Amino acid sequence: MEITVATLTIIIVGTLLIVGEALIPGAFLIIPGTTLMIIGIISCVVPDFLYSIDSPILGIVVAILVTLITTKAYQLLAAPSPPTTTVASSLIGKNGTVMAETTSNNLKGKVRVGSEIWSANSDESLEIGTEVIITDAKGVHIKVKKKESNK
Repeated sequence: MEITVATLTIIIVGTLLIVGEALIPGAFLIIPGTTLMIIGIISCVVPDFLYSIDSPILGIVVAILVTLITTKAYQLLAAPSPPTTTVASSLIGKNGTVMAETTSNNLKGKVRVGSEIWSANSDESLEIGTEVIITDAKGVHIKVKKKESNK
């Protein structure tokens, strides 16, 4: 088993790429890292492998296989989540707080609902800080009314 400088260099670079992937997940450094590691290990076992036509062919085949396996593994580890878009009509009945005065037929009013701020109007003028309930929604605008106090 003969280890040349080229073989050792390939193994070291492959190892550094795999470590880089561990430090920066999702960079896909594992693909070239694993490919180089496999080519380097085979070069340790089979003398002059690096200098044969089989070396680049095997490198391409290994890279394709590692790419497929890695892509599937990432899909299993981090399944995509549905988008977190809020549809205005889903806000009807929820509570909010007036952030900018709301009036009738004017969408300059702003209401905070949870962590989002929506353009809003109301039938009556509502001052900043007023607790409101959403009664209607069209597009990206909501209509609110003053929340009844339970006294």
